[in-house]
Amino acid sequence: MLPLRPVAMGVMTVALLVLATAICTDEWYNVKTETSRKVNGLWNHCIQHQGKSSSCRFLRGWEAISMDSMTAIRGFFALAILFQLGALIYPPFYKQMASGVVKLEFMAILCLIATCFSFLGMIIMTHEVVNNIKDSKFGWSYYLGWAGTGASAVGAALGAISTRDDIYMEQGL
Repeated sequence: MLPLRPVAMGVMTVALLVLATAICTDEWYNVKTETSRKVNGLWNHCIQHQGKSSSCRFLRGWEAISMDSMTAIRGFFALAILFQLGALIYPPFYKQMASGVVKLEFMAILCLIATCFSFLGMIIMTHEVVNNIKDSKFGWSYYLGWAGTGASAVGAALGAISTRDDIYMEQGL
C-alpha cells in the first residue's frame, strides 16, 4: 500500500504551484467587443486590439469591481499561498528544531486554512464577475484558481487521514 504522507505532500505541492500560477496570470475573465478583447487578471488589465499588439497596465481595481473586493481577493489568495507553503515547509523545519517527531495534523490544519482562504477569494471573484460585469467569460486562470482550491482541500484531507498514527518518525542515519 502506498504511504499517504508522500502522496499528501505531492498533492499539497501541486496545489501550491497551481494557486501561484493562478494568482500571477492574466486570464481571470475577459470581455470581447467588436474591435478588441479585454483580458483581466488580479494584477493586470490588458486590451488586445484586432491585428495589433496588446497593451497592459497595472490594475488598482477593475471598472465594475470595487477596490475593496479586489484587495480582499488578492489578500485571500496571498494568505492561501503562504499557508500552503507553510504546510509544505513545516516538516523539514520542525524536524531540525525538535526531536524528529513531526505532527502531521498541524500540516493538515495549515493546508485546510489555505483551502479556506482560497475558497473565500474564489467566492468573492465569482460573485463580483457574475453580478457586475456583463458579457464576460471566465478565463483559464479562474479555473486554475478553483483547481488549486480543490487540490488544497484534497491535500488537507490526505494529510488528515495520514495522521491516524498521530506522529510520523523520520528515519535518519
